Amino acid sequence: MANVVEMPKLSDTMEEGAVASWLKKEGETVDEGGPLCEIETDKATMEYQSPYGGVLLKIIAQPGKTLALNTPIAVIGKKGESFDLDAIMSTAAVAKPTPAAPAAKPAAVVTAAPKAMSTPVVAPPPRAAAPVPVAAPAPASAGGRVKSSPLARRMAAASNVNLAGVAGSGPGGRIIMRDIEAAVARGG
Repeated sequence: MANVVEMPKLSDTMEEGAVASWLKKEGETVDEGGPLCEIETDKATMEYQSPYGGVLLKIIAQPGKTLALNTPIAVIGKKGESFDLDAIMSTAAVAKPTPAAPAAKPAAVVTAAPKAMSTPVVAPPPRAAAPVPVAAPAPASAGGRVKSSPLARRMAAASNVNLAGVAGSGPGGRIIMRDIEAAVARGG
């Protein structure tokens, strides 16, 4: 039976990740514990070792696409082994936990007053959350360095992109791979 490789949780704070690059191609032999791909998180880019040995039958996650944890990224099995990609993807979609709806809070609190014709006291409805502001260019840290992932710095250097002018979309305004890709697409 083919094994599904999922987006791993590489740190305690990781909630999503992106395959930065594949170190193996479809059809190549993969050793259990051997290098499979590079995963970019909000803080670092790390080499990911394959949890299974066999042949890389299918690459599901394309480089640069941010995915939630436990999303299928590849299928490894025996050479020529068949698998149902639709079933893998639908099982993954069903298995993902959905955020629980917040418990309903009473909108009004009515208190009985000793007077015969008292008016009930109604609590005001909760306010909607303020919209999230658009990210500004990444702030420099205490040392004057712009907060960015190692992969983003390499990509910026290779593409002649000035990190100081790039808005970071990662945690804390950190510049990540997709920010550099967007800057290159904008022309700078």
